Amino acid sequence: MEEKPRAPRTARIVSPSVQDPDGRLAERERLLSRILSSEGRGAITRAADLYRRAGFDFPIEQPVQLQLLEHLDEALVRGAIDALRGIVVSEPPFKRPIFEQRLKRAGGVNP
Repeated sequence: MEEKPRAPRTARIVSPSVQDPDGRLAERERLLSRILSSEGRGAITRAADLYRRAGFDFPIEQPVQLQLLEHLDEALVRGAIDALRGIVVSEPPFKRPIFEQRLKRAGGVNP
C-alpha cells in the first residue's frame, strides 16, 4: 500500500476574545452566579464580599439585590433596599416575604 503524503501541519493562532480580552467578564459572571446560588447569610456575605473585592459593582437587578438583603453588612442591605425600591416601581417583588421583612427591619418602612 502506498501512503498518501500528509499535508504539513499549520499552526493555529488563537486570539483572545475581543469582548473579554482579560477574562474579567467571565470572572464577573462566575462570581455573580456564586452570589445567586448561595444560601444563608454567611454564604451570601462571603460571596458578595468576594465579588466586591474583585472590583465589581452589584447589578441593579432584583435577584441580586434580594440576595444582598441577607448580607451581614447593614449598609449594604440598605443600599439593596434603595435599589429594590426603584426596581419594584416597574416589576412586582420576588420573594415578597423576605423583601417585606428586611424593609421593616431596616427602618420601619412599609412596602
